[in-house]
Amino acid sequence: MKSLIPLALSLCVSSLAAQVTVARVDDAMTPGMLGDAHLSLDEAIRLVNGSLMPAQLSTAEAARLAGSGPITEIEIDAATTPMIMVVAALTPLDGPAAGVDVMLRGVNGMPTIHASGMPYVLRVRTNTAQVMNLMLMDGDVGVLVDDVVHLAMGEMLMLEHLDLMGQTQAGLRLSASGMMADTPVMLMHSALHQQVIGVEIDDHSNGGAVMFEAEHVHWDGVQLAIDMFTDATGSMTMCRVYRSMAMNTGRFLQVRRGTTSDQRLMAMIVGSEIHTSGLAFDAQGTAVVETAIHVHHSIIQPEPGARAFVVGPQDARIDFHISENLVWGDVLVQEGRLNRRLWCWNNVFRDGAFAVANLGTPTNFRWNRFENCTVRALTSSTARMLHVSSEFGGCTLDGQSALGTLELENCFLEATSSSGNVVAHNPAPSRWLGSTWSSTEEPQLGSHVDLGFSLPFGMLGVWQIGFADPRVVLTDEPWRFYAHQSFGVLLHGMYALNSSLRLPIPNDQNLVGLELYCTAIAGPIMGQTHVPAFHLPRGVYLDIRN
Repeated sequence: MKSLIPLALSLCVSSLAAQVTVARVDDAMTPGMLGDAHLSLDEAIRLVNGSLMPAQLSTAEAARLAGSGPITEIEIDAATTPMIMVVAALTPLDGPAAGVDVMLRGVNGMPTIHASGMPYVLRVRTNTAQVMNLMLMDGDVGVLVDDVVHLAMGEMLMLEHLDLMGQTQAGLRLSASGMMADTPVMLMHSALHQQVIGVEIDDHSNGGAVMFEAEHVHWDGVQLAIDMFTDATGSMTMCRVYRSMAMNTGRFLQVRRGTTSDQRLMAMIVGSEIHTSGLAFDAQGTAVVETAIHVHHSIIQPEPGARAFVVGPQDARIDFHISENLVWGDVLVQEGRLNRRLWCWNNVFRDGAFAVANLGTPTNFRWNRFENCTVRALTSSTARMLHVSSEFGGCTLDGQSALGTLELENCFLEATSSSGNVVAHNPAPSRWLGSTWSSTEEPQLGSHVDLGFSLPFGMLGVWQIGFADPRVVLTDEPWRFYAHQSFGVLLHGMYALNSSLRLPIPNDQNLVGLELYCTAIAGPIMGQTHVPAFHLPRGVYLDIRN
């Protein structure tokens, strides 16, 4: 009896597939002419929405429909229709009803939709749609998602394998307004080029939210990668970015809010690489409600003279939480009395000023390494700025506040001077914080990757490898696990000082696209009392490529 189950499932899936009708676009112009010899993209969208009936099509247009049942999919074949010119704004893709899955995709390559002079290339108003394998060129906005008319709870609009280029305003604009308005969108494996704003988030909802997630997204030549604004009330505006990259970018993230908005706002960046010519993170909150800025396991490298973080102002309620980052340039954090967190764990700060103005939030700065930095407690601080078990090399400690002492506990100082209100307790006698490296984070099949430790004398390290967690839940303090905790393999060997481990990558096509995380675990071997039993230096992501 059990042997019949796979067959029954196969027949069931085949039956469901046969009940879907695909509209295959072959008109190089849109909106096109109803009743001619070609099916246009606008006509296909109206068929999916239900505002155009198949009976209204010409014989040639109707021949472009394949399947039986409701029309829920649109295909553009790049081999036969490589480019579509938009000469009037497209009908929004709404879908037939809430909860009905619809799809718009390119096949046999990536067809281009060109919308010069149009307000948008595509407009989507359902969260049960999937748009994929398309190049969207020009227009004011590449994809506009606003005031979703067909909303299914728990679903997100999926935008995948898109190339958005040359928009005059924004590659992707997400907005919500009105009572209980929700705009949930996920952007994956996509690129944004040559725009003023890459992703614009504009939330004016009442009890609703704009929820945006990005994974494996590449910003290139964009003046501002992500622009977040909320004047909403009652819920949360959210932006989460995973394993993405910004290159040749003016700024990465700007956060602004309305003065009376009581909507919480959260921006979380994980496992990303950010290179900017100007200020990378510019987050301005208010005293009304919390603004959360969380950045983990990322590289933040603005050009010399530009700042990495500016977070404030002084009376704002800010939840600032960063860990396992490599940060170049200045960091300025201004916090009020009602903040939940002011945390920096296990980061490396280089060649900048790390300055804090704190009115009362207990600082949680631990296991950080400062190289050629000025660490400053600003004059307006009224609470101490405490660094625990951290290292300072070639730094200046500047305690400008009489009330907010710059304090060090169990810290190692080398070639570091101090001035003003600075107090050091129980100085560490030696370095112990280690670092890791890899020869590549994108190893190819049949090749290899070298994993390396750089550990101070008296420390020993091991590697554990597991499947990378695509949605990291960063709740463990002080240890961060970026791999699934349910599975992990401890690799053979222990490593000290500057050493490496070579891992071969089997020539197996099943491994393509597999994401792994190599966790570094280090601990003392000489009984150092100032060192924890173990700690986790920043590990390594691996993304296996063909």
